Amino acid sequence: MLALGALGAAALQAQDSGRSDWLRNPAMGNYKAYAEFKMAHYGAARTVWETLAEIGNGDALFNLAL
Repeated sequence: MLALGALGAAALQAQDSGRSDWLRNPAMGNYKAYAEFKMAHYGAARTVWETLAEIGNGDALFNLAL
């Protein structure tokens, strides 16, 4: 039972993404930002969109209203 709990925790951590992932795959970043926005985590969404806006991502720029 303990092994299943540890495996579940590892799977949850593996699903999170970071700045390098968003820059490598902007679609993933936009999806992550939209999900954060829908959960009312506006600061987290803004962080992702600002990261993508730095490389000129049109969706991120639109969502930031720049």
